[in-house]
Amino acid sequence: MFPITNIHVKDNYETTIEFFALRTPHPPAQGATTSDRANTDDSASRGRILTPVQIRSDKLTRGRASRRRKTDAGQSAERRTGSNGACSPQPRPDPPPSTVAAVRSELEATRNELARSQADATKLAERYRMLERTLKETTDALRAREKEVETLREEKEQLMADHRSRALPDDLRIPMAMVATMTPTSIPGVPIPAADQSRQPPVQRSALAMTREEDIAPVKGLEVFLTKTDSWSGAQVIEAVQDLNSEILQLAAAATELSTVDRQIKVPRSRIVQATKETASGLGQKFAQILSARDHSHDLNLIQFGMQACITMYTARLLSVFCIGLPAMPNDLLTQVFQRMHATEPQATSSRWRSLTLQHIRALYPRLQENAINDFVDNIVRGCIDIFTLCYCTNTDIPLTSKDALKARFGSQIRHIAHAACKVAHITKEETMSTNFEIVLAEQSKPFDQTTMINAFAGYDVAGGSVLATTELGLRCSTRKTAKLSSFGPVGEIVERKTLLQPKVILETVAQLLDHSASDTDV
Repeated sequence: MFPITNIHVKDNYETTIEFFALRTPHPPAQGATTSDRANTDDSASRGRILTPVQIRSDKLTRGRASRRRKTDAGQSAERRTGSNGACSPQPRPDPPPSTVAAVRSELEATRNELARSQADATKLAERYRMLERTLKETTDALRAREKEVETLREEKEQLMADHRSRALPDDLRIPMAMVATMTPTSIPGVPIPAADQSRQPPVQRSALAMTREEDIAPVKGLEVFLTKTDSWSGAQVIEAVQDLNSEILQLAAAATELSTVDRQIKVPRSRIVQATKETASGLGQKFAQILSARDHSHDLNLIQFGMQACITMYTARLLSVFCIGLPAMPNDLLTQVFQRMHATEPQATSSRWRSLTLQHIRALYPRLQENAINDFVDNIVRGCIDIFTLCYCTNTDIPLTSKDALKARFGSQIRHIAHAACKVAHITKEETMSTNFEIVLAEQSKPFDQTTMINAFAGYDVAGGSVLATTELGLRCSTRKTAKLSSFGPVGEIVERKTLLQPKVILETVAQLLDHSASDTDV
């Protein structure tokens, strides 16, 4: 084999000229002979012939050191390459399982945190929309109240003018139509400006001041009486009624779960007739016939609807009276007085009168509400017993036809519903001045109207029909609004009615709908 030639040059040369100048003999001069060329072979003559070149020693030293470092680095790289075997890159080792598990757990935690953040964002968006609605309702109520205050201020001025005109003798009275065209100095009883008062005797000025204070004092009391604000907003009242409907549904479902239908049990005929009569008086004859004639052993939905309709009916009766616990005759009388006042007087006047009347009645008879709650519990228990009797319901642990047993089982839950209803009545009748809230029940046997009520089987009962019973309470408000007064009296008055929560009903076709659903399930 041929020896490997080292291509590295030991000496460092500044330029190529220096390299060839040192390594190449100087060409002979023109005209030199062959003998002269031969004489250049010896060392003495070569030294004379070669052109001396100045060599920079410092640059040569630095160049040699740099070449040594490069040579050592190249040899080290060759040794490492030879020791590693093939020159192809080695595959990257796989990470340990612990690292993969840690990354996966961190990814899962990040996903969970993202889901929680999205849920929180949704909740905050819902809360923002609710607060926005509440703000809008509050703003509308404030504007309406400002209009009422302006109306009351104008009424106050008119009342003061009427009072002054009545206090004068008959021959000095001036018709109200002429008041607008007269100056203050020409109207008897009207305070005179300061420039004119200085001309009056002191005794006359003091008498006029006393008359003015006597006239203004009742009006100031009336203004305080009529400017009380609402304690709850409309959205809060709607939410309270919805919570009441939820509690009624829970009680009806709990009572239905205890029942087992057995058509073979013996029930006295007289008891069946009495239960049918009591149920028909509250829920209607049609619903009583469906409950007594239908076999509920495979489907307890109608029993639950009957319980729910019974509790809803008694709750609506509790909320519809003027004062909870007051006997029927004074309740009817006070209700008629309030309805007439609401139709003829400003909204704030009728609402404030009702609030004060209820407060004084409760102060005189503090046990009215407790007695009403006890009667409410008894009525609910009797209604449930009648429905259990009509449907032939039984239970091995609790006698469903025993009043004491049902009261011990569901008494506290029924009382909770009664207290919630009393709270709603207190808020709507004593703490609300801007409008008049009414609890709404759909009338039985009335054709279904989707604008004023909700079908419990919406989407299934397409044909519609008449209302069988109401299963959830509705809410409506009515506000009497008065237009601006002119010098001759009010221009016009309107009563605005608005449904805030539609009642939920079941229709008379519910039995056929349940039978159709049962047949589809069997197939």
